[in-house]
Amino acid sequence: MTYNISHEWYTKDIPIVGVIDCLRIKVEFKADWINDCRTEQIEYEMLPNYVQDDKYDIGEGHEYPGSEDRRKRLSLASRNIWQVGWYLPPYKFPSSPNYHIITNHILKNKNHIFEEKYAKYLAYAMYHKAEKYKFGIFDADFIVPVPNYDLNNDAYAVSISKQLYEIMKYEGHNVKFQNLLIKTQDLKTHKMNWMEKEKFYSENKLYEFREDLAGMGYLRGKKIILVDDVVTQGYAAEQCLKALSNQGADDLCFYSVGTTKRKR
Repeated sequence: MTYNISHEWYTKDIPIVGVIDCLRIKVEFKADWINDCRTEQIEYEMLPNYVQDDKYDIGEGHEYPGSEDRRKRLSLASRNIWQVGWYLPPYKFPSSPNYHIITNHILKNKNHIFEEKYAKYLAYAMYHKAEKYKFGIFDADFIVPVPNYDLNNDAYAVSISKQLYEIMKYEGHNVKFQNLLIKTQDLKTHKMNWMEKEKFYSENKLYEFREDLAGMGYLRGKKIILVDDVVTQGYAAEQCLKALSNQGADDLCFYSVGTTKRKR
């Protein structure tokens, strides 16, 4: 299967919110061995920090994604914190993922049985949003994903990071993909409330730098992009950023596909 992917930006008027940017991705598939050609079109809406639109069922809970606490947890990434758009958790917004494309693709990419195309689309959106808004990813030395417990599991942030690396390499950027972090427990914390997470992450080191590379100055003077599929309160990213910083990384960036939207 070969993919020919192109994109265009356009603007859309949303009631109350006003004009927002949208990325339209056109994908042409060609399966040479069965003479099969198909075309798919995807539209990612880049929602602003304040959304009050009944279509999204997300009310006025806009303080959460940009909260001061989360900012502090991601402070090692300085001002280099970016996202493509919103992620609407299905257990809080049961109907929204059906029509919110970014969320829908993130959910499908979490399931490793799906082919790589969803990771490819999301990484493509990351690349072109960074290009349009001049995010500082193009001079990075390494793309590093927030890891899975199973190193053979290419879902979640790992698959997206690999696809972002492939796109950047194809576009002529001198960057490497590397799994530099490990996850020490097979545990998911996304359904914990903030108090439970605060306690858990203060008592447990869930993310660590690879032992075989630790203490070697491997990252000294390097610029790193830490990539995640979704950031919620920032606890996991904080531990990952600290682990990279402790190995001498000179410049840390954090880029997630989606920032979780909270419902009041």
